[in-house]
Amino acid sequence: MKEYKTSEIRNVAVLGHLGSGKTSFGEACLFVGGAIEKKGEVERKNTVGDYLVEEQNRQTTLKAALLPVEWKGYKINILDVPGSEEFVGELNNVLHVVDGVIILLDATKGVEVGTELVWEEVRKRKLPTIFLINKMDKENVNFNKVLEDIKNTFGDKVVPFTLPIGEAENFKGIVDVIDEVAYEYNGKDSKKVDVPADIHSQIESIKEQLMEKIAETDEELMEKYFEGETFTEEEINKGIKLAIKNGDLVPLLVGSAEKTMAVDSILNLFKKYM
Repeated sequence: MKEYKTSEIRNVAVLGHLGSGKTSFGEACLFVGGAIEKKGEVERKNTVGDYLVEEQNRQTTLKAALLPVEWKGYKINILDVPGSEEFVGELNNVLHVVDGVIILLDATKGVEVGTELVWEEVRKRKLPTIFLINKMDKENVNFNKVLEDIKNTFGDKVVPFTLPIGEAENFKGIVDVIDEVAYEYNGKDSKKVDVPADIHSQIESIKEQLMEKIAETDEELMEKYFEGETFTEEEINKGIKLAIKNGDLVPLLVGSAEKTMAVDSILNLFKKYM
């Protein structure tokens, strides 16, 4: 492993309610980043994160695990944290050493008690946060319903950075809102496709929200926004990063850790904005 500058390192905690797919997400990141050749499964008791015999037998994380991933010239240290309320000590220890947090939600369940508990702990420490709606491929998933649940609970600071192409058994890819490009997945491999026609209006609405958040980070940008001028790519990236850091913006992503879908987009976000 090569040496990395501090600016090239990201320390990210993976949080969420018990059963939201944190260990599977960590395993998928290792696989996509090339740290492992084959992805393990919680049910098969062969994941990197759940290495203790008791964890494998219970099929749940009992101790925080460090999962280092090398991604496009950056080192992303992912910390898989137990989801059970019994292990709040592990949560507190991890939150003292990370730069940011990704909170996973089960797409079939939406906001759960554990989601709100970890959110409260993260807000106390003012840590940059991302939401991931995981398990988008499962039965009876309704993305808009989950999104509404999240916004009602955590406010309009939560803004989708990716939108799903299909859901449940028809979930096949994502649309990147900022770059306005779409990808369909076959496992970890993706191909660029046309943005579905019915998503264009959603993109416009979301980007308007983002421009407002960016404008609020700087007086000059605010003036530029009110004068109807377009932000440069550099201004957009800088504004998004600052808004996330300040806690005024919480990106929302979609994917499936179990099927390794859209994990690359999440690693890209860690690299670019965390």
